[in-house]
Amino acid sequence: MTPRAASPEKMHTLVIGAGQAGLATSYWLTQHGVEHQVLDRRDELGGAWQDRWDSFYLNTPNFSFLLPDLTYSGTEPELFLPVTP
Repeated sequence: MTPRAASPEKMHTLVIGAGQAGLATSYWLTQHGVEHQVLDRRDELGGAWQDRWDSFYLNTPNFSFLLPDLTYSGTEPELFLPVTP
């Protein structure tokens, strides 16, 4: 008979996905002192594009790239940021 595994720690708040929405949610939970955990199926941030392309341009213009405390401040708000591995 296999020994029973220890009970997992109870987590009240769980964020599924470490994309832009998940990271922003994690930021605000942290700012409000809410203990949470972020889960993503990948080992590294960056999403599935890493498996498909050598480089990738975000499909939203620079001015819409908004994460808490991280906004676009360049001179080309209508263009698209390149993403490289």
